[in-house]
Amino acid sequence: MPDLLIGARESVSERHSFFIEAIVNQAPPSPAVDVHMLERKLGILKRLMAMGYSLAYQDELSILCEAEFPRKKIECESLKAILAGMP
Repeated sequence: MPDLLIGARESVSERHSFFIEAIVNQAPPSPAVDVHMLERKLGILKRLMAMGYSLAYQDELSILCEAEFPRKKIECESLKAILAGMP
C-alpha cells in the first residue's frame, strides 16, 4: 500500500489548494525480485493515474503520485486513494 499524505498549499494569491500525495516504493529492501509485488504496485499506479494523479519519480526507488482537489472533496478522495492501494 502506498504512503499517503494529505496537505494544503497557500499560493501567492493566498488561496489554498488541497492535495493528496501517494508515494509508491518500487523495490522492497530484499535483494530478491518479487514479480507479484511489482505487478501489484503497477496496478496501484495505473489506478491512481486513472483517477487523475500525476506520476513522477521522487528518487530511484519511489514514485510520487499527486492530485489536487477542492476542500469539500478531500476526505472522499483520500478514501479513494487508500482503496486504490488495496489488493
